[in-house]
Amino acid sequence: MPPAPVLPQLEFTPIPETLRLLTSHTHADLVLFSDRNGIPLAYSKSQAAPLPPRAEVEMMAKLAAGQIAASREICRMIGEGDRVDFIFHEGERRNVFIYQLNTDFILTAVVDLAVVIGLVRIHADAAAHKLREILKKF
Repeated sequence: MPPAPVLPQLEFTPIPETLRLLTSHTHADLVLFSDRNGIPLAYSKSQAAPLPPRAEVEMMAKLAAGQIAASREICRMIGEGDRVDFIFHEGERRNVFIYQLNTDFILTAVVDLAVVIGLVRIHADAAAHKLREILKKF
């Protein structure tokens, strides 16, 4: 699998490898690591999936950040606090999982409908846990 595009300061951390493993284990089309402002920091993609244009990756990161922010506000309004662990979207051909890693970072995984949701949850939860541990060191 080709190396995941990353910012230079992330290149020598375990983040790119964590994204590659999640992509491999879940057969994800795309796994995206971004900040809360919707700026993509690193991503990994399936070799079979066409590489999305940079503008689409950036827009996906921004929309994922917006989804997290909107969900946090809805939770706050109904008395659930403002913690959102993850959002799941079931589409016609693909599912999208958006994980809030902490207050600053988001993990998004796009997988084919043929992939079992439970498999994605198990591996995405493990990747999210690992990424949270890595981020604590920064």
